[in-house]
Amino acid sequence: MIIGLACIMITGIVDITRYWFDPNNMDSARFIRFGFLGFIFCFAVASSESLIDAFKVSMKTKMIAKLAYEDGLTGLYNRTSYQEMLDRIQTEKINTGIVMMDLNNLKFVNDTFGHEEGDKQIKAAANALFKTQLENSELIRTDGNEFMIYLVGYSERQISTYTKKLSKEMKNLPHEFGAALG
Repeated sequence: MIIGLACIMITGIVDITRYWFDPNNMDSARFIRFGFLGFIFCFAVASSESLIDAFKVSMKTKMIAKLAYEDGLTGLYNRTSYQEMLDRIQTEKINTGIVMMDLNNLKFVNDTFGHEEGDKQIKAAANALFKTQLENSELIRTDGNEFMIYLVGYSERQISTYTKKLSKEMKNLPHEFGAALG
């Protein structure tokens, strides 16, 4: 912005000087036109930098908000979301069900094969949850190897059928340890 103003001032001085030395010159404002173009260019650059900075701040804010409610490893909702859902469950009087799931022997997998392999196990479980997710349900990773499925509008029988299907799906996880559900 300062450079743009300097362009206008310098080109204005050049045109005034030209006028003093040649008052008969009909085009005494030739250089100031370039000064205005320089100013407009500098203004456009400064404005675009401000817009880019605002966009970056907006993206960082969205990412922080996402991380506040979503587990970074699995993409499932996290413990904060879980807590808010529990608060909502207590205020709403609707038919809800909760299925808790605990991956079997995850500590053994971590200790024996390494934490990277344990992370693969967790991701595989999350993918199985996504694959079998029912409508009107939320998937939450509440702790390292613990998950919760929040179901709205399902009967006990429907939840039981879903839990059996999910149990079979969890047996196909790497290392075939499965998961405890309840």
